[in-house]
This record gives sequence, C-alpha cells and structure tokens, in this order.
Amino acid sequence: SMEYQSWSAYNEWDQQSKHDCGEHVLVGIESHYHINPQDRKWRYLCSNPLSNTGPIIEDTQDIRLDLQDLMTEHYNQFTFECPAGSVMAGAFSKHDNTPEDRQFKFKCNSLLGLIVTPDEEWSSANDLAARSYRVCEGRSALVGVTAWFNQTYDGRRFRYKCATISWLDMGFTVDYRQWTASTEYASAASTLISRNCGGGVMVGIGSWHDQDDRNLRLLCGDIADANITLSVTGVDLSSEHDESFQSLYKEPFKLECPPGSVMAGVVAKHNAETGDSIFKVSCNRLVDMTMADLNYSSWSAVEKRAQYVCPSFSAISGIESIPLQVSEDGDQYRIDRRWRVRCSPFEIRKADFDIATVHSLECTTTTSTTTTTTLPFEIQIGDWSAPWSGFKEPSEVNCGAARVLIAMKSVHSDYQEDRQWTYRCGSVSGGHVTVIQGSFAGWRNDWKGKFETNCGADEVIGGFRSFHDHNQKDRKFDYFCSKLVDAQITPHGWTDYEFIDKSSYPSCGKNEAIWQVASMYIDQEEDRHWKYRCATITGKAATEPFSMEYQSWSAYNEWDQQSKHDCGEHVLVGIESHYNMETQDRKWRYLCSKPMSDALTTIIEDTLDYELDHDPQDLMTEHLEEFVFLCPAGSVMAGAYSKRDDEPEDRQFKFKREL
Repeated sequence: SMEYQSWSAYNEWDQQSKHDCGEHVLVGIESHYHINPQDRKWRYLCSNPLSNTGPIIEDTQDIRLDLQDLMTEHYNQFTFECPAGSVMAGAFSKHDNTPEDRQFKFKCNSLLGLIVTPDEEWSSANDLAARSYRVCEGRSALVGVTAWFNQTYDGRRFRYKCATISWLDMGFTVDYRQWTASTEYASAASTLISRNCGGGVMVGIGSWHDQDDRNLRLLCGDIADANITLSVTGVDLSSEHDESFQSLYKEPFKLECPPGSVMAGVVAKHNAETGDSIFKVSCNRLVDMTMADLNYSSWSAVEKRAQYVCPSFSAISGIESIPLQVSEDGDQYRIDRRWRVRCSPFEIRKADFDIATVHSLECTTTTSTTTTTTLPFEIQIGDWSAPWSGFKEPSEVNCGAARVLIAMKSVHSDYQEDRQWTYRCGSVSGGHVTVIQGSFAGWRNDWKGKFETNCGADEVIGGFRSFHDHNQKDRKFDYFCSKLVDAQITPHGWTDYEFIDKSSYPSCGKNEAIWQVASMYIDQEEDRHWKYRCATITGKAATEPFSMEYQSWSAYNEWDQQSKHDCGEHVLVGIESHYNMETQDRKWRYLCSKPMSDALTTIIEDTLDYELDHDPQDLMTEHLEEFVFLCPAGSVMAGAYSKRDDEPEDRQFKFKREL
C-alpha cells in the first residue's frame, strides 16, 4: 500500500527549492507562477510504499540535492526520466535573475522486488503563467518531468509522467543484500581491487572518481530456491597478471556474460603509469531460468559518480566502458572512463506441456491451393535519433531488426574540435525481403587514420558508432552491415568529399540505404571530411503458388514398442502422442503431406540413404536428457523413429529431414 505524507512547504520566490523524500517516493508536484519576479515556487508530496515483504526501497542517499551537477541548462528544453525499475524521490532547483529561469536536479529511488510500469503518455502541459500540478494516484509515483522555455514570456511549461507500482508473483524471490563496502582508491604503482557476490547475482554497481582513480562497490542479490552454476566464464579472478584480464589500458571494452548467465564479480587493476585500469568479470549461470536482454543504460559522466541498479527480477549481464582524457599536464594526461551497463530479466523456465496429457501438433489442416500476395518493397523513413550526441560524447545508432541506415548528420565545432551526430533509420517491408541484423565488431580505424566501411554486395549499413579522444582530437569508428535476403542491391557512385569544418548531411533517396562511408583526417583543420555511397534496394518478384496434398494419419505404435514413420519424398506436418501411466510410455502417430507445384519440376530432395532404424550409433538423443532437434536451413522434417527402454523408463529418438 501507499502511505501518503503531507505536502512540503513552498519555497520563497527567487530562492532554491529542495525536497528529498529519503526512503520514500515522490507522488505529487505543484508550482505557481508570479509575473513579478518571473519565477515559480514549488512544493512536493511524498509517499511511503509499505510491504509485508520487508524493505523495498533502495535509497540513493549519495545523490545530494544541491548546486553540484545540475541536470538542466537555462532556456533549454529538458526531459528527465528515471531508469527502469525506479521512481522519482526528490527535486532541487535554483533560480537566476539573469536569465530569468531555473536549473533543475532530480533524484530517483529503485523499488526492489516491485514492478514499475511507466504510463505511455505524459500529462497535459500547463499554460505559461498558470499553476503546474500533478499527483499520481493509487499505487503509482512520478517517473519523469519534461519542460520547455518560452523566452517571450520568460516562463516554462511542464509535463509529468507517472508509473504504476505493482507486485508480481514470479514463483521465486530475490533477497537483496546491503551494498558492499567501497574499495580503497589506488595508493601504489599497481593496485588490485575486487568485489564478488559469490553464489549470488550482481544487481547493482557503483563507482566514484577521486585521486585519479575510481573505487567500486556492488549490490548483490540471492535468488531463493534457484539452481545457480558458479563462474561459468572460467576467468581466473585471483590472478594479477595483465594477460588474465579481459580489457586493455586506455582502450574501450564491452564485457558480456554468456547467454543464460549474469555477472557475479568484478576485478580491476589500476596502473599509475597509464592512469587507467583493466578489468575482468565473473558470471554465474542461472539454471532452469529463461532470460532476455534489456538495452544498455545511458552513459555516465566523466569524473562523476556512476551507479546503476537493475529493475526487479533482473541482474547485470554486460558492462561497457570508453576511456576519455580529463586533463593534461605537459606530455601527461589523466584518464577517466564513461560507463554503461546492460541488465537481463530472468524468470523460471516453464514446462512445454503436462507430462501426462495428450501432446499434439498439426502444422495446418487446409488442403486448398495457397497463393501468396506480396506487398511491394518499401523502406519507410523513420525519425531522426534524438537528441544529438554531444560534442566529445560517444555516439551510436543501432537501427535494429528489419531496419537499415538511410541518413546521418554531423555538425562540426571549431571550439570543441569535434562533431556531434544524429541518425535516421528506415524500416524494410514487402517484396519478400528479410533483414539479417549484424553486430558491432570493434573499432575500425587508427587515430587520424583513414576510415572506410566495407559491406558486401547483399548488405547495407545497419549500425554506426564512435567515441572521441580529446588528446587525439579525433574519433574512432565502428559499424556493422545487415544482410538483405532476396533483395537486389544496386550501389551508386561516391558523393564528393564534404567541405572540411562544415556540416555533413548525406541522405539517400526513396528505397535507398547507406552502403559505404569513408573519411580522411586533415591535420591542419583537426577534422575529418566525409563521402558516402547510397544503394537502391528492390525486392524480388512474387513466388509462384503451390499446394499441400495431405495424406492420412499413420497408425499408432504399440506401448513399449518402437515407433517409426518415414514420409519418403513428402514432408512431416503433424505429430501426436498419448501417455499411459501404467506403462509410463507414449505411443505415437504422424501426418505427412506432399508439396505440389506446377512451376517446379522437383522440390523435394529425399534423404533416401537415411535409415530410420534402431542402430544405437545413429540415435540422436540420450535417456533422461533434454534435447532440441532443428532441421538445417532450407529443410523440413520428413520422418521420426524412437525406441523404448525399461531401464531407464524413457525413449531415444532419431529424425529425418528433407531439402
């Protein structure tokens, strides 16, 4: 339940406004405008989420609601949203007479063990000189604020977003520990630090920058009644040799656990000579659980606190870092890193079917001719990525599934000696074309060296990223290509090189995508100039119609006897089995079908030399063990065989496929 507190007092005009809900959450916010002194005064409403399960709030006590690290700029539009799994818990703002505007800072608390579901829509905006008011009702709290400034009237309009807080029975619980103690800062030429969750999982990580180094602390959780396999990565956490670490000094890295596992420990080794650290992680596998991956968090700021807590029922499975120069003293310069993490939610793997029930699958029951109607090929233009990447900030676009890169903008600043970027992707549909998404592979250019993408004849660019180094006054770049299956790709010629120190704005035409990008570094200008190649994409013609001629179901085998059925030159479209408690066995039957086409002479390649028999050397499965059989690409099932054994009470299987 939610136990509401009293509204806070209003601040005075032109004075700081500050309210911290502590271990509670922020559910209401109100402000009134006055034309003289062209300011708003604020008050806040907190609530205490109460639960019989014990503490559910992770209070970010180290976030000080003060003048340090204000999150917004005068006159600029801003949007603040709490990370996934957390809600707002405090706000701070300061007013300046020149300009007549406030800067803001917000605090969020994580709700561990509860589900936070943000609303899809923002609240309505207030009029410029009117009251701004929002209270989240029921089991909900504030998770976001957005505002924009009107310089004509020297006022802001505000919108707010609430989130529903709920409890979900996952069939297991996560017992959250206290944060580990923070490690000490480096005090020697080489210093090793580590924190480990042991048999638990890492749900949070925190780090503070000081004395040319970062410390480390972890938030761990124990999954009750879960089967956890320890240290599946095989990394030697005890070794201090540089070769045992998974990253390099002064280089970007991305450390990710194998599928089905999450992080459990971090080891860092700081080197005073390089001014940087190298890292390695351990991972624990969650047995009998299914997992998914969330997107990476936003990047942390340089020389500032970096802390992340995963939403309920999830843990950290990936850490990415980019080194940046933060100051210079002659030929020496200090390094700090920016960070972001990936969380992976997990849940108990559900059984596919009841062991004692009928198990039946029939792929289709129709016998009529099917004609495929294909929509024409089209690339639907998406929005520009927002906001622009900042100067000297990492920049990345991953267009995602069924999308390709169709435009990119960059703007150069002589003062910053860098470019900021934004991108536009397009969605591929129709024409039988499918997109096989690629992945980033590593930085492709040397500092101040030539950069050029190289996609294949059946590929276009699907992702592009870069990071900046102030000492080099340059960026390193990476990209990936996405393969377009059943498409015709026709590359165009190169554009001319863009003028140095000017904006770059390549944009491909209708049903085109970026196929190639190249750049050269110009020392005198400390900038790169760019050229591009687009490619026209067309889909293939519609496929010819074909039909399926279904046969009769086969007979069932007898209890405890072999089960065998071969579709010959046909294909397997149905399978059914019944369980008997007395025999502790299943009997099976099968349904075959003949694909028929007037346009093709032969469409089946029958594996006639494949014998569905009891040869123990050829059986594909083991007693009492889980198995997964998938036909190779381009083929389907055409037969099945199984034999029953009393010791143990189980069947072994063998399957046939046809091309």
